[in-house]
Amino acid sequence: MRGVAIYKTMKTFWKRFKNQPIISRIIDYDLKDVVKAIKNAEVGKGYITKKPYPIVLYPLKEQIVE
Repeated sequence: MRGVAIYKTMKTFWKRFKNQPIISRIIDYDLKDVVKAIKNAEVGKGYITKKPYPIVLYPLKEQIVE
């Protein structure tokens, strides 16, 4: 939930300031994350969730269960 709030905050500050380094300093986030969020907001994608990482043991699941 915190991520959605930060995303909305970035979007609001972008409408006001149009300056990415200032936004990153105000909300204490990395500049690359601010840039990604602003690009996605302009395209209309919305908040980005984390990508699921593949589990190393998943291919061996059948052997482990037996």
